[in-house]
Amino acid sequence: MIWRLPRNESVIYPNSYCPSCKRKILWKDKIPLLSWIYLRGKCRNCLQKISFIYPSLELFTGLAFVFSSFGNVQIYEMLQHNYSIFLSWFLLTISIPLFTIDLKYYWLPKSIILLGTFAGLIFTGSYSIFFENYLFFRHIIAGILGFSIFYLINIFGKITLKKNGIGFGDMKLMFMFGIWLGIKGLLISIYLSFLFSGLICLILIFFKKLKKGQIIPFGPFLITSSLSIWFLGDQFFLEIYDKLIKSLLFI
Repeated sequence: MIWRLPRNESVIYPNSYCPSCKRKILWKDKIPLLSWIYLRGKCRNCLQKISFIYPSLELFTGLAFVFSSFGNVQIYEMLQHNYSIFLSWFLLTISIPLFTIDLKYYWLPKSIILLGTFAGLIFTGSYSIFFENYLFFRHIIAGILGFSIFYLINIFGKITLKKNGIGFGDMKLMFMFGIWLGIKGLLISIYLSFLFSGLICLILIFFKKLKKGQIIPFGPFLITSSLSIWFLGDQFFLEIYDKLIKSLLFI
């Protein structure tokens, strides 16, 4: 997905191939991590180096899937733990390529966001029907709220800075996460996104890795903060905030 979507290629057909020699990759050369180590990071046919990004993402994805079983999905309290793990795997599956593609190409593929949005609508709708609550409607409002907040930020940027304040892909991304997280989780996620991005920008500016006016992708911060809410729960961050405020008052 990370390689093909930016090149407008199908992620289904043809089978995996070497970008250098175009030869089909054998099944035994596609085993995560092990094949890269066995081939010493090179194509079997043309000996072209295989980017270290491949095994890095394979390792990270595997570890993320394992650690997701220890997550605390508090948004859907009546959902069995096994089902919440499956949902976490789904969110990780769409979030990792979104994160990487936006970081590398400054682009959030609409196809992945639509998949996550429709899946969220189906799940929250089913959850509301099965447990007889109004969660579906609250999460719809959250999605609209997330999109609207970023749309207003974009308008403000056009008025004051004469350029887009936020990308349209980020608006759609927050609509998607709003469906999954609900209003409280969405608002905390947006707050954390701006907080993290601000801190990272200050660090990059301090080390002269970021120039004034240089564009940075905002999607990775939105994805990181939203997944943090998903796995740790919004109450986790509210408690930290409460303790921080109390400590500052005592100072």
